[in-house]
Amino acid sequence: MRKRKVAGNRKSEGRRVTRAIKTALARIEERDPKLGVALRESIETGQFFSYSLQEGPRRGKIKK
Repeated sequence: MRKRKVAGNRKSEGRRVTRAIKTALARIEERDPKLGVALRESIETGQFFSYSLQEGPRRGKIKK
């Protein structure tokens, strides 16, 4: 069995997290386009993940 480098595992984990975030955002956008766009514009993926609110707080009701 060959040992893998830790950095390689981190990269593949990062790709899985990025894919999961993008999949979740697409599903949110299907149900609520405004919220999906707002989240997509506020979340950055890459070497680091970050969320920053682009505009002031948004108020609204969550539909179930």
